[in-house]
Amino acid sequence: MDFNHYGNNHTNNYPNQPYGGPYPPAAGLRGRNLATASMALGIAALVTSVFLPIYLPCIFGSLAIVFALLSKGNAPKLQGAAKTGISCGTGAFAITVALTGFSVYMVFTDPQFTDLMMDTAKSYDEIIEQMYGVPTEEILGESVEDRMREIMDSMQR
Repeated sequence: MDFNHYGNNHTNNYPNQPYGGPYPPAAGLRGRNLATASMALGIAALVTSVFLPIYLPCIFGSLAIVFALLSKGNAPKLQGAAKTGISCGTGAFAITVALTGFSVYMVFTDPQFTDLMMDTAKSYDEIIEQMYGVPTEEILGESVEDRMREIMDSMQR
């Protein structure tokens, strides 16, 4: 045996390797990592959809869905972790849309909120007039209070 010339032994398919060829790349390792990332992001999206609605659940949920779809590659089916990522990401979107819609509905139909917005608009008109010495109607064409009343009336119809 000639240990000084590793490349002389051509019995394997990798001629310049001393002890056989390198290991072939792990099949599906990339897909498995993406599926795991998808599942983790999907679960994070679900958790943040309850505690931090709107921004984070949308980001985490969309990344979970994209990673799950990318993890499939040429495989005939999605892995279990990828399916979990898609379902959690979609669930987070649904929860976020439902909570946001409910919040917007409650804000614009609550009479106390309407009174608060009208008081705020009236205060704004007074502050503008004190600062500039000109009423808001002359600056904007109508007072903020009148515009807010129009908005609130159109929301309650």
